[in-house]
Amino acid sequence: MNIPFASLRIRMRSFLGTPCLPPCALFQGKRRTKELFEQRLRHEVEAANVEILRAGESAKILKEYNENILASLSSGVLVVDLNGAVTTFNRVASSLFGAPASTMIGKPLRDNPRLEPLERLLSRTMETGVNIRRNELVITTADGREIPLGVSTSLLYSQTTGSNGAIAVFTDLSQTKSLEERVKHSEKLAILGEMAAVMAHEIRNPLNSIAGFSQLLQMKIYVSDKLRKYVDIIVHESFRIDDLISDILDFAHQKKNIITLIDFKALADQVLSSKQALAARKGVVIETRIGDDLPAFRGDSVRLERVMLNLVNNALDATDSGGLVTLSAIRADHNGIPWIEMTVADTGCGIPPENLEDIFKPFFTTKQAGTGLGLAIIQKIAEEHLGKVTVTSDLLNGTVFTLSLPCARDLPAL
Repeated sequence: MNIPFASLRIRMRSFLGTPCLPPCALFQGKRRTKELFEQRLRHEVEAANVEILRAGESAKILKEYNENILASLSSGVLVVDLNGAVTTFNRVASSLFGAPASTMIGKPLRDNPRLEPLERLLSRTMETGVNIRRNELVITTADGREIPLGVSTSLLYSQTTGSNGAIAVFTDLSQTKSLEERVKHSEKLAILGEMAAVMAHEIRNPLNSIAGFSQLLQMKIYVSDKLRKYVDIIVHESFRIDDLISDILDFAHQKKNIITLIDFKALADQVLSSKQALAARKGVVIETRIGDDLPAFRGDSVRLERVMLNLVNNALDATDSGGLVTLSAIRADHNGIPWIEMTVADTGCGIPPENLEDIFKPFFTTKQAGTGLGLAIIQKIAEEHLGKVTVTSDLLNGTVFTLSLPCARDLPAL
């Protein structure tokens, strides 16, 4: 039977009952399917890329956020992995230890001998799994200074991988330790002052009798020259003891200060006027440089005059003929509070570096005569006025004492 091919094509069916397509139609269908698949694949890849970019951006933002937190902390943060290599070293840690983060990241902490105490704490935390709270240790900085640290450590833990290392958070205890020492020092001085005051009063009573009768002997015409010499020594030494007692009583000063409004410039001029004659005899020039914008100041004028007198006396003692003593006072502002900063500078011999830490201690002196209480009294009076006294000295250029005193904000200028 002769059946046309077209008719045969129309009537042909597969064994599944599906019409059979011609070869060209099959080819076109496969190509279309491929195009649709590739198009869908491209869309999925593009969507995946967008998600990856978003995830990367989120990770970047999260990283910057964490870095900002670490940089903003007032405490040092150091993180090590399980091998002891540093993975995090924040700004405070870098500043405390004098080591840039770039020199620490990726390197074993044990390679830095100066940080061995910190490395031991972190190793103990990783070995025992026990967090350490408020441990105190001392670290040596790059410039050789020793810094007391308060350190807490804990395991760095991940829910997926478990322990990843350990983290140390630490703070500089230098100011805290300094404050504790000052409190202890103040307590000791208070006890010493009370004892000294009692002893001074008990000594002064018989001393007045000795000095009084010695002066009577001086006035006797018939006293021999040899005996008069001895009497003169008794009188002179009695006055020296009386000066010492006055210093002790001043140091042990327990009375409430008499606070008044003080013209600082007038007080400085008064002190220098009383010392001009002594300066002239020594051949020393005294200069004053008092600012015109000094803030109003409240304080005990008698006590502050004692401070100025002691500082100027010390400067004159240290300065040879032809030298210069300068008293200056300027206005300074700290955290919105006006201060007066007075300096007494001399061109004398300077203070040896080994003595600078001790000069404010009671009874410390390098002079042949003197009680060693002058600077201790100055410091005490400064602290009574919520101020401070500091010193810088150079054996070639002389010494500068600076008295810094806070002033009331609401007082009119004088």
